[in-house]
Amino acid sequence: MDDLIHRLAHDLRAPLRSVSSAAAWIVEDLGRDAPPDLKTSVEILDTSVRRMERMLEVLLSMARASERRDTEETFDAAAELKEITLEGLDLEVHDSARLVGDRHAFEAAARELLDNAVLHAESERVKVTVTFESTDEGVWIRFLDDGPGMSDYVRENALRLFYSRFGASDAEHVGGGFSIAAAHAEANGGALELGPVQPKGAELRLKWKKA
Repeated sequence: MDDLIHRLAHDLRAPLRSVSSAAAWIVEDLGRDAPPDLKTSVEILDTSVRRMERMLEVLLSMARASERRDTEETFDAAAELKEITLEGLDLEVHDSARLVGDRHAFEAAARELLDNAVLHAESERVKVTVTFESTDEGVWIRFLDDGPGMSDYVRENALRLFYSRFGASDAEHVGGGFSIAAAHAEANGGALELGPVQPKGAELRLKWKKA
């Protein structure tokens, strides 16, 4: 299935770009004589093409994340988290834990969660506090931000592929970050869960194998 996704994503890019280019050429050829409705239609078409291209990128990321690897390296979770730098993010990591698996996959999963907090922040900066809970099954890494939080509806749909608060007309934010993070975790024997709805902020829980 992953190989099929790779081939489809690669093969679909060329015709999508051809559609967008052809529409743009029509408007360019008509110049000032191009009807306003035609220009609007081309803009909508271009947005749709860019959105589909982003969706293909997400599918490729999902396929890569889902690939199970034999990597069983031991690493320090806090050290990996502190390597992540995002504009607008204030990261506060409490304690740490020794994890085992693909540390690059862990970093990629954590980055998706942190990037989501930045994306939905109500101000220029968002604070994310990370704590650790060790259990017999593994380590739960808890990400708690001080952003706007999630409604019941958002929480019910947040883990669904291509769900986005920004709606279907947004070409850049197509959803998929949580799905990619979950795929990374599951490929390393972990999981991703959403915390309960609360008045302020959102809680995400990433489970990873402990060393």
